Amino acid sequence: MLRITNSRWLAIAATLACLFSVASVALAQSTEPPDTFQVNYFSNANNRGGFDQEVRVINPGAYAPFFPPQDLCAMIYVFDDFQELKECCGCRISPDGLLQLSVNRDLTADPFNGIKPRNGDIKIVSALENDNFLGVPCDPTGGGKFPNGTYALNIVPVPDLRAWSTHFQTDRKTTEDEFQDATLSSAELNSLQEECYGVVTVGSGHGICKSIPTSSETCN
Repeated sequence: MLRITNSRWLAIAATLACLFSVASVALAQSTEPPDTFQVNYFSNANNRGGFDQEVRVINPGAYAPFFPPQDLCAMIYVFDDFQELKECCGCRISPDGLLQLSVNRDLTADPFNGIKPRNGDIKIVSALENDNFLGVPCDPTGGGKFPNGTYALNIVPVPDLRAWSTHFQTDRKTTEDEFQDATLSSAELNSLQEECYGVVTVGSGHGICKSIPTSSETCN
């Protein structure tokens, strides 16, 4: 009986050790607050028929720590279906403001390598303004690099922004759905900032999405 009991205790101890190990890895990776990272897809973009899709983002002005509500940044990162970042930008949205973006004209019109994607995904990080004394209120690169070569990574995610997107289907029907919440790890957040910095640097002015002239909000 003693051997059986000891075996059971050893099994329990091994299980607990495994759980603590997994928890430690999760804590080491860490995650940003929920409701700060949203994702959606686009498909059949830049087609010969000229059909377009739209992304709409609002700032409901409900972020609790500040009153009156303040402007927030929609840090936007556009990937093609080969997981390559094509364009990125930061869009400032005032409380109760609406940002409207065209997939064809704003999010995929000027990719850093000149190849417009047809399919891909759009990632939006809801964040505080992070102007790094460059006159850019919403900097999707996270402030670029310091003189010593390390990344600034100064984006501070906060919950609040909401987004929707229309989709042009192959049967020529247009649908609309809400962006889906996703877990934003610190590793993913850092990767987005670093990749965007690379696109902005290598693209020489290309790879920066912009808001359409009729939008009440602006991107840079």
